[in-house]
Amino acid sequence: MGIQAWFILIGVSAMTLIVWDGRRRKARQRAEGSYSSGDVPQPSPAVSLVSDIAVEQSPPKATVTPLVAPLKEGSRIGAATSITGNITANEPVLVKGNVQGRVVASQHSLTVNASGQVAPYIEGGFITVDGHVSGTLKAHSRATLLPQAIVQGVIDTPCLECEAGAWLQANVRHRAVQQNVTAMVS
Repeated sequence: MGIQAWFILIGVSAMTLIVWDGRRRKARQRAEGSYSSGDVPQPSPAVSLVSDIAVEQSPPKATVTPLVAPLKEGSRIGAATSITGNITANEPVLVKGNVQGRVVASQHSLTVNASGQVAPYIEGGFITVDGHVSGTLKAHSRATLLPQAIVQGVIDTPCLECEAGAWLQANVRHRAVQQNVTAMVS
């Protein structure tokens, strides 16, 4: 066997080992549930809405990557999935697709990803929106609107966090003080 054949054999062997090692590392990361620092969102300052705010702007054209942490357990509605009907879950829910109906996870987290759309009703313990919600949003503990969020309708929650870039055109019901707040925030 000539020297060229040896170099080809060594090159093919090295490439095989590189591919095998990459697959092994990816499988280990999935099993451990660990992600690189770029995958998991870091806390950022949020604005709490407690008084009347009237700022009117058009929806943003966002180019920001989604800040929603991966869901380790619960139900996932994929980006290519469209559901017409009601969803009731007793576990966390992640919506990446389109839901036309009620989505209820009363005691759990409910996340609408940047590609997700929900109308006309969404209810959960903790609701995080980075997509589009039209209708009623009812959060029992807290609602967080991330930079790509577009919310139209009614928001009913004791605590509303709205990050810069989020767009909402909604009546906000703050249950702690029983007052209605009409807001358009950008």
